[in-house]
Amino acid sequence: MTKSNASLSEEDKHQLEILIDDSVSTITKENKFKIQSGYKNYFLPPFEEMMSFLNIKCDLSALYKHAEVSGISLPQISHGSLHQLHHQGVGKGVYKKLINTLISLPSFPTQSLIKDKDQWIDRSDSANSNALSWFGGIYQYNFFKTDKNLDQHELAFYQYLMTFIEQRCQQDIAYLEQRNNKIEDLMLPKVNPCFSNHTQIDNVHLVVLEEVLSEAFDINLLDEKKKIAIIEASLTCEYDFLFNCIACYEVGYMVTNNLLNIDSDNKKAVSTIYLMMDHYTQLKNDETCFHSFWKVIQLTLKDNGIDLSNRKLASFIQINQHTDSFNSLNDAQYNVLKKWFKQQDLPSNDKLRSFVDSFAESIGFGWTNHFLLMAKIALGFDTLLNQKSEQVKNSFGSDIDVTAIWKRVLGRYSEYYLYYFHQHFSGK
Repeated sequence: MTKSNASLSEEDKHQLEILIDDSVSTITKENKFKIQSGYKNYFLPPFEEMMSFLNIKCDLSALYKHAEVSGISLPQISHGSLHQLHHQGVGKGVYKKLINTLISLPSFPTQSLIKDKDQWIDRSDSANSNALSWFGGIYQYNFFKTDKNLDQHELAFYQYLMTFIEQRCQQDIAYLEQRNNKIEDLMLPKVNPCFSNHTQIDNVHLVVLEEVLSEAFDINLLDEKKKIAIIEASLTCEYDFLFNCIACYEVGYMVTNNLLNIDSDNKKAVSTIYLMMDHYTQLKNDETCFHSFWKVIQLTLKDNGIDLSNRKLASFIQINQHTDSFNSLNDAQYNVLKKWFKQQDLPSNDKLRSFVDSFAESIGFGWTNHFLLMAKIALGFDTLLNQKSEQVKNSFGSDIDVTAIWKRVLGRYSEYYLYYFHQHFSGK
């Protein structure tokens, strides 16, 4: 038994051993253990998909690299075996190393596994729900809230988000159980009433997708108006979960910092991403979302008497160019920033963090993780637009203005934000 489980009772230790033995016994040469990447499900997307939006790798190879950098000692598992965990699978030996490593981590939800009184973990596994990986994040968050060494104020930013995700997981599992685990049915609202029962999606979009399901049609024979309606309805359903997550996080951030209020003129306090989305989705705006994000930051600072030019902003970018001239250095930094604004030669996660941290420090803004997350969200939307443009071109032809559709869909983010805004004030 590992050190982190020393606090478990003898009965709990016995239960944990039974769970491990039971899981090991299912592994054979024909039935190897592998980590599923999740199922296509707009109502509850895979955990990995949401991490990818933030340009975060969460496979075991990435976690091992992070552990090595952080000085955490882990048992040796070859890179080949780590790769196979996500593909063909591995045998009992590698699995035992992996599971013993996981339960040795202080943040691993051992108690939650043993005392899963509502059986959500078993139910999500049996139902083939993406909830299984999301529960891991929820349980880890709950553990972090008990750690006095962590910034509990910053952790509170995520409370609304965790509540939403847990609720959505339970809704997804309940529906899957009712549908007898028919994974292939999950994408479309016709066969998944969760969209109409548990989201704020306009019924108009659900009807469009229902019509698509009920009719056999040739895409090439559809007129442009019909194509646009189908694309917009599909994107609206696909990104409902993401919009909810961002809105819950933002309202949580505003509430925790006592920024969420309605002033005497009945003006609502709105967040940075709310303002970014409003600016970005203007039809005449040809900026990327990342550019729009920094434009909003500049405007906000200007309202507070701080002038931030693009060249000043660029000065926080670290580059390797060696020069004795400040102007030459700043020219190089400015050229890098302009490329980022156009979604060219985008920064690595480390370079983005360095840039954001330096800027935040210059204006005395302490919540650098929050600032970094906002920047990642902006970059994530730009990446998604590029991906969707290519997909639409391949499926519907090149005559569709994908950007206009995209901005209409993203323009509804304000509805999500205000929904949770009003929930807070109504005490729900």
